[in-house]
Amino acid sequence: MISLAGALLLLAILQMLGLFSKYSLSHPFWEMKVTIIGAGIGVVISVILLYAAARWRSIFPMLTTLVSVLLVICIAVTWYFARVFINSEVFEPLAGKIWYFGFHGLVALFVPLVTVAIRKFLPTAGS
Repeated sequence: MISLAGALLLLAILQMLGLFSKYSLSHPFWEMKVTIIGAGIGVVISVILLYAAARWRSIFPMLTTLVSVLLVICIAVTWYFARVFINSEVFEPLAGKIWYFGFHGLVALFVPLVTVAIRKFLPTAGS
């Protein structure tokens, strides 16, 4: 659980520094609300991943790779549709929705990936 707390702390620091909105991954108006919702979803995904790590060690690397690839795709899609929404003259509503929900996914995938990364570097009990 220390790794999960560390991931949430890193997410809070990034949000407070405004890095998500600075790089057009979120809109400052809804950034805080979406970060909280996405973090909640990310906690659930993290718990599932940690359970899978304890239960099925053979598929854990595959799940971690899947989350990593999905995060990269989510970042690219979110950034692209943010640019479409911001640069359009009439504000494309579909691009705005994809940008909004893409940031949910970005945060939801960021939390478990950082949790797993922190967990990898923590000393194991009994060592």
